[in-house]
Amino acid sequence: MEAVFNVFKKCTIVAILILLSSLSVICQNELQQGDEAFRLFKYEEAIQMYEKHLLNKDDNAVRVKLVDALMFTSQYQKAEVVLEKLLLTHNDGHAMLKYANVLVLNDKKVRHQAYCKIIYDLSHHLMNIKGFLRSCN
Repeated sequence: MEAVFNVFKKCTIVAILILLSSLSVICQNELQQGDEAFRLFKYEEAIQMYEKHLLNKDDNAVRVKLVDALMFTSQYQKAEVVLEKLLLTHNDGHAMLKYANVLVLNDKKVRHQAYCKIIYDLSHHLMNIKGFLRSCN
């Protein structure tokens, strides 16, 4: 009886590994299809592929690609939502500038001005830190 259980356990583990590897292949395929569609200026198709990919895998690099495709199709409100989620975990200057741009395109000029001030203050602060570090050498 224990031998049957061990065989069943091994088969279950193999089945789970196969499912996980197929999910990985599916995610990669969606990403490749999205990249190819984007390269061919088929932005709507790229958006669909990137969104499918993000359902299966949390991937900030794909979020950036999705934002680009959304911007090319003038879907600024959707791009704003994606950027807000992106900025929660991926707070770099490029994403911050895209977000400021999207705020203007969505007629949120007051928020845009406040956000640009934050970006300016951060960049000014970073320049002061770099200057301080140079003076220490």
